[in-house]
Amino acid sequence: MVSGILSSLGHGQLGMRLSIGLHTDPGPREGQNQDSILGLLFNGPPSSALLIVADGMGGAKAGEQASQEAIAVLRHHLAEGQFPTPANATERLLEAITAANT
Repeated sequence: MVSGILSSLGHGQLGMRLSIGLHTDPGPREGQNQDSILGLLFNGPPSSALLIVADGMGGAKAGEQASQEAIAVLRHHLAEGQFPTPANATERLLEAITAANT
């Protein structure tokens, strides 16, 4: 099981505070949970988050290692340097996914 809590996103237009929790579940099969998870909070208005789960493929050989590597590559492409903006988030995410699969 992978879990965690990200810091609150702050107060929105309605004065609400949003907190995000992260959790994966191994499902009904016995064995180790091979999932990995990434949560990124973006600063500035509007506050937003990007949540990604890399599925370890339910017991496939080296599934845990593969999901961890995918998350590491996605983190590198999305969190290091300038965070994606609403205008370029789709393009940046596609680039990161492509890099993770090469």
